[in-house]
Amino acid sequence: MKILFLLLFLSLTLMACTSTEKPMEITETDLFSMPKYHSLNVTVLGIRLGNTEEQVMTTLGKPDTINTYQDQTGEIANFEYKTLLGTEKIGLVVHLENGIVERITFKQPFNKYLKGKTRIVPEYGKEELFNLFGKPTSKRVMKPFQIYNYEDRGLEILFNEEGWDGFTLVRPKEVHVTDLTALSMPLADKQ
Repeated sequence: MKILFLLLFLSLTLMACTSTEKPMEITETDLFSMPKYHSLNVTVLGIRLGNTEEQVMTTLGKPDTINTYQDQTGEIANFEYKTLLGTEKIGLVVHLENGIVERITFKQPFNKYLKGKTRIVPEYGKEELFNLFGKPTSKRVMKPFQIYNYEDRGLEILFNEEGWDGFTLVRPKEVHVTDLTALSMPLADKQ
């Protein structure tokens, strides 16, 4: 019973934190200078993780390119933007899974909208990034990229052979209210 109450309290606390915090617009905030932040509390030109495809289209307009494919989770779509940004190259990629924004990737052309330490500095090596973000939670390789994960913040740093290439906002690992709710369901049924 104590475990059930603990899980219920934790899930309600997480819901309250994610729903009452005023979102930070990344084009107005030096996000990486903030001592505490997580990706669920960040907007990008008015959109955020968890938005629907319709909300993205209404807010950002039609992307320059839409790449779609199927995988084990369902339909995937990458909306790539450059015209909206006034750039020649893609600077923003909105990744949707089954019509919901699950990832937002920033590339160097988006720098003109980023502030301070949040700007992508290609000359940065791993040492500079580790000084900025600390030790990553994990690392994976997807050639030509090395991806450093900061799971508590919902941040992935993309490196290629030339240096820092971009970053991606994803859902933080510790903020999965649905996972906590699912864990509490079997306990509630047994009581």
